[in-house]
Amino acid sequence: MPRKYFIDHSRAITTILIVVCHTSYICAFSESGFVAHFLLSLLTGGTFIFVMIAGYVYKNIDSDRYLYLDYIKNKIKKVFLPYLILTTPGVFFAIYSKSVYPIVVFHDFYFLPVQLSAPLLLYFTGRSVTGHWFVPFIMLVFLCTPLFKKVLQLNQLMQSILLSILMLISTLVWRPIGNVNIFQAFVYFFPFFIFGMLFLNDKVMKTNSLYIFFFLVVFFALSFFDYYLTGTHSNREKYFFDLQYPDLMVISKFTFCIFLFVFVFKYFNEKKIPLLSLISSYSYTIFLLHPYVVFVIKRLLPLAGSGYPIFDLFLYSTINLFVVILFAKFGKMVLGENSKYIIGC
Repeated sequence: MPRKYFIDHSRAITTILIVVCHTSYICAFSESGFVAHFLLSLLTGGTFIFVMIAGYVYKNIDSDRYLYLDYIKNKIKKVFLPYLILTTPGVFFAIYSKSVYPIVVFHDFYFLPVQLSAPLLLYFTGRSVTGHWFVPFIMLVFLCTPLFKKVLQLNQLMQSILLSILMLISTLVWRPIGNVNIFQAFVYFFPFFIFGMLFLNDKVMKTNSLYIFFFLVVFFALSFFDYYLTGTHSNREKYFFDLQYPDLMVISKFTFCIFLFVFVFKYFNEKKIPLLSLISSYSYTIFLLHPYVVFVIKRLLPLAGSGYPIFDLFLYSTINLFVVILFAKFGKMVLGENSKYIIGC
């Protein structure tokens, strides 16, 4: 059976979106103008795609070979251990610069001496480095996999009802403030994992081309309508039990995820694209290290850049990817087989 590449290519595209999104913070990028709206609507919320990919990959684990403890040990070695190693410089810097933000958010739980609670909270939340919150969150998802086995045993009607309820809850919960509450993030992103696990199948992937672009049109329509209502393309954040209007980004990103997976499956599944395969193979290392490159670029280059934010965004994002991939290749050469446990590739 020939190799299918749509997951590799989708993972690579999502990695690029996340890198470009985080790099946009240093490009004097505003939310004015059609091009800016177009780009920001695409760039924001790449995490949704990663979570849906995780659900799809979990569904395709060979159930005869699945042992929960072995599964968790593997995730600790290949996901959590590289995170602990590569987030440590950020933890030290956050403590040194006194930017221990999680203590402010979790003030009700602050009962330990600051010297102990600060590092623990930073590791637990991933807050010290941009985007690293995703790792504690996805580890919580991995720990809950026995629950997903139960969901897989439901009939399709019950699965559809469950997904609908979870989507509704997600729109009301919003993302956590500063992405530090991984339990709130779990509730918020859970329906995307469930969809990837239950409904991302051949029937969905073989959707008619007309419907593919229908999802894209719906995505942009919802994104622009959401911007019209809220005035921003940024992620919606609040405390868990605060009451707010529904987060339309959940719905818009849901339609974009479907578009992306179906589009890539239909047009780029059979043929390996070397650049995307390269980025996919180093995707976790890129995810963990690219914020450090953003940090360095911000301090080496002027914020205004060339005066053309879109050009700066392209240039700095390319530099970011190139530097991290170069580091990953060098790391693999030096560390050999141990590289996957240290730098994630």
